[in-house]
Amino acid sequence: MYVTEVPDFRKFWYPIAFAEDLNAGPLARTLLGVDVVIWSDGDGGAAAAHDLCPHRSSKLSIGHVEDGCVVCPYHGWQFGADGKATHIPQLDPGLPIPPKATLRSVFCTVRYGVVWVALDEPVGGIPEVPEFDDPGFRFVRQFDEVWAAAAPRLVDNSFDPAHVAYVHQGTFGTPENARIEPPDIEFTDEGLVMRVLVTVENHLDIARRTNGVDEQQTVRTTESRLVAPFLRVMSITYPNGLRHLLVTGIAPVDDRHLRLVQWAARNDTEADVPAADVVAFDRAVTLEDKWLLEMTNPDYELELAQNVHIKVDRGTIAVRKIYREIAAGTWPGLGGRLLETAS
Repeated sequence: MYVTEVPDFRKFWYPIAFAEDLNAGPLARTLLGVDVVIWSDGDGGAAAAHDLCPHRSSKLSIGHVEDGCVVCPYHGWQFGADGKATHIPQLDPGLPIPPKATLRSVFCTVRYGVVWVALDEPVGGIPEVPEFDDPGFRFVRQFDEVWAAAAPRLVDNSFDPAHVAYVHQGTFGTPENARIEPPDIEFTDEGLVMRVLVTVENHLDIARRTNGVDEQQTVRTTESRLVAPFLRVMSITYPNGLRHLLVTGIAPVDDRHLRLVQWAARNDTEADVPAADVVAFDRAVTLEDKWLLEMTNPDYELELAQNVHIKVDRGTIAVRKIYREIAAGTWPGLGGRLLETAS
């Protein structure tokens, strides 16, 4: 499966930038092979459109923003959040703006301090994460970057607890813990939930500081939600009561690249563990995944017969089931428009 060959993937919200980064001007992004420009609408929200001026096909993302409008660098045409031109400097006074002077807008919203975009009318994709409104938790910004890997590969990795023992030997894994109990899987309206106990090694001093443990070995309880098609919300609970909630937003750039937008929420404070340490540890972990996944085949196998599976692979088997249904247009989540999730 190549992601751009599945039309219904266009019907989901994808996180593609941190909203605070729009303060510097418009940003260029590519989603499912479509070049998009995003900019601040001047009212605390964001707007998005195909990154193409209808006048002479310049990229709007190399322009600037003025009073909530994106300004084309070629001739200074300005376009509002609704995509309609608001000012054409070369137009004679009193003449109406041509109705075709309109951008191809795409759906755009801001939530959790992140910009979300959908190419077609969205049916879901933005998770409910109550911890981000809980004063007992703090927000930790992490990454916004492009990997040379297909989006389903990172999802597959995220619901594969068995890879920890080998891929993450430099951070918290060891081959001695390779045998683990198969995870519990529950299908949900938004995707699925995987629950698993994982024994991890605290190889690094920064891991001990970040997780608030002194022991070399820790058993952590992990609950991972797949918010279809490509977003994971992972809640890690440590024996000391620390909760580390990680939102791994995966937006398919094209068939061979993904954009990772990731942030965390934790029920501790900056005085307990500096945010820089939290980011540094998760940075080390993600780089281990990135190195491996960038070596994988971008053509993701949907049919179970295309791979070998064992019981511990329940998570990735379940992920394939959802993708097969989305590709066939039969996944139940495609039936309703869940726009209220973007409120």
